[in-house]
Amino acid sequence: MTSTYLALTIGPVFKTMKMARKTRELWAASALFSALMKHLIAYLDPDGSRTLIPRVPAEVAGRPLYGAGLYPDRLFLNADSLSKEMVEAAIDVAIRNITTECLENQLVLENSVEFWKQFFRIRYVLLPLQDILSLSTEASRYLDTMELEAVGFEKTPGHNALLNWFKPQVLFGSQLGNQLKGGSRGAYSQILGNGSYFPSTVEIALYELLRKENFLAKWKREWKEEEPEDQFERLESDQEFTNYLSPRHRYYCIVQADGDNFGTALEKLGTKEAYIDFSEKLSVFAAKSAGIINDFGGKPIYIGGDDLLFLAPVYNGEQTVFDLITKLDEAMHATGLGLTVSYAVQMVYYKYPLFEAIDSSYSLLEKAKGHKNKQGKTKNSVAFNLLKHSGGAFHGVLSKELLRSALATMNQFAQHQVGNRSGVVSSLIFKIRSMEGLLNALAKQVADTANPEQALRERLTSFFDAFFNEWKDAAFDAQRKATLDLLLQIYAETPQATEDAKAGKPWLKLFYDVMRLIDFMFSPKESNADDTQNHPTAN
Repeated sequence: MTSTYLALTIGPVFKTMKMARKTRELWAASALFSALMKHLIAYLDPDGSRTLIPRVPAEVAGRPLYGAGLYPDRLFLNADSLSKEMVEAAIDVAIRNITTECLENQLVLENSVEFWKQFFRIRYVLLPLQDILSLSTEASRYLDTMELEAVGFEKTPGHNALLNWFKPQVLFGSQLGNQLKGGSRGAYSQILGNGSYFPSTVEIALYELLRKENFLAKWKREWKEEEPEDQFERLESDQEFTNYLSPRHRYYCIVQADGDNFGTALEKLGTKEAYIDFSEKLSVFAAKSAGIINDFGGKPIYIGGDDLLFLAPVYNGEQTVFDLITKLDEAMHATGLGLTVSYAVQMVYYKYPLFEAIDSSYSLLEKAKGHKNKQGKTKNSVAFNLLKHSGGAFHGVLSKELLRSALATMNQFAQHQVGNRSGVVSSLIFKIRSMEGLLNALAKQVADTANPEQALRERLTSFFDAFFNEWKDAAFDAQRKATLDLLLQIYAETPQATEDAKAGKPWLKLFYDVMRLIDFMFSPKESNADDTQNHPTAN
C-alpha cells in the first residue's frame, strides 16, 4: 500500500548564524528557525499524530531548556491527507506567526511578513512510497539538493526584519525572547544584570570567577549600562580584579556536536513506531544535554535532534570543557540508540569576532567527523582549536579513547597545582622537545618488534625516570605517569605517529598540542602560557 510523506527543509541556517555579532544574536538566529519549524508542525499536525521527525514528547516540549532551540531544520511527516495547498498555507501561517513573535512594533507587521517570506528558504517534497524503509534515502536525495539552492531577494526590502530582530530592545521585549527570562537564565541568573538576559562572551569566559561571591559582587557593583566587554577592559586596570585572572579567563568555547552515521540509522527505521521512538529518545537526550550544559556553566543555543551548539567556559573551577563532553556522551549512550557523537571545540579570545569563530567551528567539526584512528575507526572524535590573542594557534583531533587519556593527564595537573611548580607543564614540553631526537630513535627502534607499544612503554618509563626526577613526591609522580600514559596512547592510536616513527620522523606534534592545552588551562597569571609566538612548539 502506498503512503505519502512530506519531507521539508528550512534555511538558510548557517548563513544566518554567521551574521551574529553578539552571543544574544547567535541565540536569536537559532531561535528563529527552531520556532519556525515548531509553527509548521503545529499547523500541519495539530494533534501530533503524523509527525515522524522531529517528535518532541510533551514533557520535553513543556520545559524551558534554558532558552535553547529544540526543533531541527528538517521535517518528516505522514502526509496521506495533506495537499500541496495545505503545505503552502502552513508556510504562510508559520511565517506570520514568527513575525508576530519577533515584533516590537505591530505597525511594521506587513513589511516584516514580506521580508521573512523572501528571507526564509522553505522547500519540501511530497513523496508517495510503498515502504517507509525508503523514506530517509528518498527524502535526503531531494532535501540535500534543495539546501544548495541560493536564496535572494527579488528587490531590496524596505524593512530589514532580521536586523530589527537582533536589536536588544526588540529581542528581549518580544514574545519569542520571553523564553530567556526568569529561570531560563539558569547558571547565569545571579550573574547577569537587570539589563540583559543572555551572557556575553566575557561573562562565559569569566564564569569560574563569577561563581565566587566576592568576585561577583565587584562585577555587579561595577556593572552599569556599558557592554560587559567594555566593563572587563576597564576593570583590567584594577589590581584587585586582575589578581584573580588566569589566561583561560579571557577565553570561551564554541562547541558544535553532531551525531555520527545519523543518516544510516534513519535508513534502518522500517515502521512509523520506530521513527517515533528514535526521535523521542533524541528529544530526551536534548533535554538532558541542556541540563548538563547549564550545570557546567555553558549556555545551550541549539539542542535539537543529534546536533548541539553551545557556548561554555574553558574550565569552571572543577572540570574542563572536555569533561563536559564525556557527560554528554554518557547521556547519548543512555538513549540506547547506539549512536556516537563527534565534537568541535573552538576556544577563542573573548573579543574575537563571533561570526568568524562560528564559521571556523563548522570546519573544525568536519575534521572530527573525518578522523580515523590506527584501528581504522572513523568519527566519534573531538577536534579542538585554541586561537590565541597573540595570533598563535594549536589544534588536534582526539579519538574518544585518546580523549580519556588526555583528561586523565589534565586532571592530574588540575589536582596538583602547586605555586612553586606553576611552570611544570611548560617545563615538560620544553625538556621533551629538547630531547626529541632520542624519543624518535626509541620509537623507531621498537617499530618492528612483536609488541611495539609494550617495548616503547619500557623504554619511555626508563627515559622519564632518568630525566624527570626533579621532585620526589606523589603529586609529581602522578603527573609524570599521566604524561607518559598520554604519550604512549598517542603513539598507539595515531596512525601517522607510528608511520613517522618508523621513518625516523618527529611524531610528537599531537602530544605537544595536548600538553600546551593543559598548560593554557592551568597556568596562573604570571605564566607566559598566553604568549605562543616564541614557544618552541608554536606552529
